[in-house]
Amino acid sequence: MKMKSKKILPGPIVYISTTKDGYFALKKLLEANKKIDLIITLSPEKATNVSDYIDFVPLAKKYAVPYKHVVDINKEFGLFQKLHADAVFVNGWSQIIKKPILSTARYGFVGTHPALLPKNRGRAPIAWHFINNEKYGGVTLFYLDEGCDSGPIIEQMRCVITPNDNALTYYTKITDMGAKLILKNYDKIASGTAISSPQDHRYATYLLRRRPLDSLLVFSNTTREIHNQIRAVSGVYPTAFFKYRGKEYRVMRSLIRKTKRPYGVPGQIIGATKTELRVLTADGIIILAGMLDQHDKPISCSDSFKLGNNINDYK
Repeated sequence: MKMKSKKILPGPIVYISTTKDGYFALKKLLEANKKIDLIITLSPEKATNVSDYIDFVPLAKKYAVPYKHVVDINKEFGLFQKLHADAVFVNGWSQIIKKPILSTARYGFVGTHPALLPKNRGRAPIAWHFINNEKYGGVTLFYLDEGCDSGPIIEQMRCVITPNDNALTYYTKITDMGAKLILKNYDKIASGTAISSPQDHRYATYLLRRRPLDSLLVFSNTTREIHNQIRAVSGVYPTAFFKYRGKEYRVMRSLIRKTKRPYGVPGQIIGATKTELRVLTADGIIILAGMLDQHDKPISCSDSFKLGNNINDYK
């Protein structure tokens, strides 16, 4: 007697995210009537250190998708074991998901990373692209494994990082690219037919996490280094800042002045208008603009700073 093979019933599709780019991609999936059975997002009280956090509850309610708040994804093994998910999308989640949970999805966990893997694995890749003066960026769609952004690649999209880009414009680019990659590959991932290629680990580079203090401007650095430090966080992450006479000032934009550097020491103020402050660096002049006080209120540079003073004196 021939035994009939047991039919495997389809499992749910799960979406994990806590960030604005992840929200945008999920919205595109739901608008395209793609099946999402559960949204997992970070508990609001744990999201205070996530600069681009967004509340997923309104979107979940609008499309009648169940949702769950979690504190630590790796403590939710029981949940994933009961779900028997076919596929899990992870888009905008800083916690590394460990092997026991990764093994619960029939077709695997798929993540996005705002860089061209295997280069720039790890934390804060958007900011590091500018600090390291990268010429190209992009988004990688890949299967998660036990490592840090080291799983097989499904597809990548690449973009040029122009001199006019900053963290906000790059974030806008990767948000659009990430959504397109997920939407394009959704059906194959959900059915277990997506084709992927192993990363060449010989070319892997790793990035460490950044802290708000890393945005403190040091004018003994070069003009380009300071300019890139400002671009790296503008509009998305804690703003670049310096201290002058006991007060903190924040900088939204900067320009590099291509002119002969006058005599003086790094950090010395050589010019100020209502909207701009000109400061000596190690090798030139930087123009600081979009200046805010520590309460994020716009200031007049000519009223707040004295020519000839040195920012680095902190007096």
